[in-house]
Amino acid sequence: AEHDQKYVEALCAQHGLPCTVVTFDCEAEARARGLTTEEAGRQKRYQAFDEEALKLSRAGLPKERIRIATAHNADDQVETVLLRLIRGTGPGGLAGIEARRRSEAGFAIIRPLLFADKDSILAYCDENGLDPCIDSTNAIPLYMRNRVRLALIPYLEEYNPGIREAVLRLAHTAAEEKAYLDAQALSALDDAAAGGTASYDVKKLNKLPDAVRHRAVLLALKRAGLTEDAGFSHLKLIDQILQSENPSASADLPHGYRAVREYDRLALIREAEAEKPLEIRCSVMEVQELAALVLPRGSYAAFDHEALREAYGADFVSRVEWRSRKDGDYIAIPGGRKKLQDLFVDVKVPRYRRDAVRFCAIGKEVLWIPEAEGFPRGRYTCRYSLSEDTKTAFLVEVCKDI
Repeated sequence: AEHDQKYVEALCAQHGLPCTVVTFDCEAEARARGLTTEEAGRQKRYQAFDEEALKLSRAGLPKERIRIATAHNADDQVETVLLRLIRGTGPGGLAGIEARRRSEAGFAIIRPLLFADKDSILAYCDENGLDPCIDSTNAIPLYMRNRVRLALIPYLEEYNPGIREAVLRLAHTAAEEKAYLDAQALSALDDAAAGGTASYDVKKLNKLPDAVRHRAVLLALKRAGLTEDAGFSHLKLIDQILQSENPSASADLPHGYRAVREYDRLALIREAEAEKPLEIRCSVMEVQELAALVLPRGSYAAFDHEALREAYGADFVSRVEWRSRKDGDYIAIPGGRKKLQDLFVDVKVPRYRRDAVRFCAIGKEVLWIPEAEGFPRGRYTCRYSLSEDTKTAFLVEVCKDI
């Protein structure tokens, strides 16, 4: 690698081109993340490309004018398709390397040499007096790709001397069909989506042909952030969830993702990094003061201070909690009370989200549940509502910083 680095630095200096060098311990990263050294290096390369492209973008170059060009060629395409066949792939995987795609940061990645085989590239270099740098590990059967190149392809050529061309034709045809089916899947996915969330209509997904539904689910996983390692077995798990009579069926997916049935919807979720939890601010004030406040809708609840004092004593403010559910929690409703568990079922809060719903309570009595993701509308106890006779109000505000 150091030899190749020096070659590139000298070539850039010769042509007056800027050169940025990124060094990285592939083996250490591979061990830490459970990857092959090849995959660790690949991920770091594309991360470095994106970082350089972002520098250009921040310097004022329009994003649409930035290209990340890689040197993949037709031989790489053949090896990629065969590798995917060996490891297991669907029809979409047979399309191989895309000639053009978007990076994680949204920049265009192009492969201008994907049409040319390595022999043609080397012949061009020879004819034009170029001195290419040849990776010394290419001739060592250390990696799976090298073994495919050095052993498998020559073996297949004994059965079909034109195996490379045959695989390239397969990749071309698969890419055409993939583009069409992906367009159909994208349209179907958008039709099944709930605006702005990674949640999709179960009935609409179930009506799709298998080929379209599976591609739609893969696209949905990518939207949710799962861009790698979702395979056939995971698609079958999601099929089972979609067809299950259990309204809360779920399955684990790679990299901490989960597919969860939310009654008539399919949600694709990932455990997010913990954010600073919301807190509450409590205050007592005259009703006239409350009326003069301008507060964001849904960010507060106001109750009759004297009614709460009568129910829980003069020190009730010190007993107010901001917490998640416990056994026995209830909220007062006209004509009685409703268990919090029953309320969650009524408003179809998925089981996996119920422990994340936070609310204001005194003891087992819930005073206020703010509107939040998974809880469509705020709920308030009916026991301590403000009235024409209220003189003093007890105000609860939700805020990020106290």
